[in-house]
Amino acid sequence: MTLRLRVSLDDTTMGISGARFQLVSAGIVRKWGGPDVYEQGRYLQRLGDKACPKIFHVDDVRGCYDMEFLLPHDTHGRETKSDIIADGWDIAHILEEHVWPRPSVYARAELQNWREPLAGFLSKLSYQYVETMKTLYPASDWWDEAECMIHGDPTIANMMHRTTGEPVLIDAIAPRGKMPSLREVDLGKVSQSMLGWEELLGDRPRGGGLDCFNAWLAQQTDRGTHWKQKIQFWTGIHCARILPYAPSNAVHDWARRYAVRLLDAVRV
Repeated sequence: MTLRLRVSLDDTTMGISGARFQLVSAGIVRKWGGPDVYEQGRYLQRLGDKACPKIFHVDDVRGCYDMEFLLPHDTHGRETKSDIIADGWDIAHILEEHVWPRPSVYARAELQNWREPLAGFLSKLSYQYVETMKTLYPASDWWDEAECMIHGDPTIANMMHRTTGEPVLIDAIAPRGKMPSLREVDLGKVSQSMLGWEELLGDRPRGGGLDCFNAWLAQQTDRGTHWKQKIQFWTGIHCARILPYAPSNAVHDWARRYAVRLLDAVRV
């Protein structure tokens, strides 16, 4: 989640995920939150500081990590469809240059165990979506170049900037469970922003939506069979994954509307 903060009584600040942040010294911010935050810090270290914040220290006992101080992504006056798509391409450039070219750090067998948990998740929505998954990703259809490092949550909300202006991606999520280490998983997250995720969170004016998503998808270069359908498929899954954690009815309704609409529309 993005680093939108509110002041609390203990001189720390809190993000919408419940994680706490504290400026511990000049230029260093500490993020607290338990085992998940510790694992996130370790994964950010693996991704490196060309794509993500520089991580100075990760503490498994206290469940925290120290990272460089960053500035928020300024969306003031950037409210058109073209502005949002341009932000998406800025993120894609970071991923293309510094993340996707690297092989995944996870074992091949581990990477292939996502199908069953994803099928279980999709079956709760519609068994039609399970069939879509099987068509897009036949169990025997694995190729070496498919598996790569991914960020896991590269929304516009998770783009911040160094004091030099250089953009970086915060709050990475390692592939696990139903989330494989495939680049279209990342592109599905960028596409979530095209639908207006940041507007829903109050991070930017109106501008996203289905028209923005379709324009963004049309600009994607094919990388294999059913490539654009795969991006749409994962965008729908990411929206569906929001449902159990939606903090408001507005977020829940937005996520369900786009999850169903996108997954229903995947044609293979």
